[in-house]
Amino acid sequence: MKLSDIDISRLKFPKLKKLIQNQMANGVVEFTDLISTVPKKTDIDKFGFVEDEYFVNHPVKVVFNQYKNANPDVAWNGGSLIAFGLGVDKISGEIYYPSEAYPGVKVGQVLYFHSSIFGLKKLSMAQEVVTMDEANFLIEFSYIEKGMTTGIQIMQFSQIAENQTKISHISRFKGVNKFRDKYLYPYFHSKLVGKFHANLRKSLG
Repeated sequence: MKLSDIDISRLKFPKLKKLIQNQMANGVVEFTDLISTVPKKTDIDKFGFVEDEYFVNHPVKVVFNQYKNANPDVAWNGGSLIAFGLGVDKISGEIYYPSEAYPGVKVGQVLYFHSSIFGLKKLSMAQEVVTMDEANFLIEFSYIEKGMTTGIQIMQFSQIAENQTKISHISRFKGVNKFRDKYLYPYFHSKLVGKFHANLRKSLG
């Protein structure tokens, strides 16, 4: 499938429409032309580091299954702060518009999000699912090339008691400038993923 197959009229956010148009203008034709920025192991130590931990009073298999199957339109409903904009699957060619059915997290999916910082700075971003390890309760996302950030986000699920799971959400990142990486990214990243995890914990009851 091609980016030109996306129905731009169904996208809510102007910044998201512009992002996809810019991707096409920069040579992204097929979904498979969307390239993730997973850093090499030799480079990862040079990247910024943020870790947030969350605790859920359910067994790890229950929690992981909920995260795996959650519709991103619901999971990333953060009001004006963060919202799911679109999803595409590089392997199957499927397109996931907000409010539509979602098949669950799969490697090769590229998810687009829209964010508004203090209602002033609006931006859209894309991340690819690069790891979906059900045996080890691990999900990894990587930013797509030519965005504002390079790097990877890791969600590791660990059972720490009979009915308690710890979720470690780690981001290894490198942005467009050192000031943003040191002062802005860590703060806003934690706020954004905090909304996501709050929604998922609420859905688990």
